[in-house]
Amino acid sequence: NKLTMKSHSLMLPFYLVNSFGNKIRIDFLYGLQYMHIFYNKVSYKDKKDDFLRYIDYNQFGCGLQIRLGFKITKFIYIYLAPGGQLYFTNLINEVRWRDYIYNYQLEAGILFKTF
Repeated sequence: NKLTMKSHSLMLPFYLVNSFGNKIRIDFLYGLQYMHIFYNKVSYKDKKDDFLRYIDYNQFGCGLQIRLGFKITKFIYIYLAPGGQLYFTNLINEVRWRDYIYNYQLEAGILFKTF
């Protein structure tokens, strides 16, 4: 008896950035977050349901990320960045209890500094 959910969404962060350091840098990214859920299917045993008709697919929240970067060249950094978001919009429509979405992730990548 396993409940499975598949979901796809588009997340748009509106973050402010504070940066410290040069060869090793720490960036603090914080601000508002918007997420639009455009696909959500739930399956239980052999039954599948489109969950989008039950949820509020426009979610608004806030986020924080701490990025640790290491200088490779004058304009290129590699980085690791843990972060997370908390959404304030109730996930399920037409219920009295509150159900909020939260998200956390660990990013790794290349940052191209242009200034």
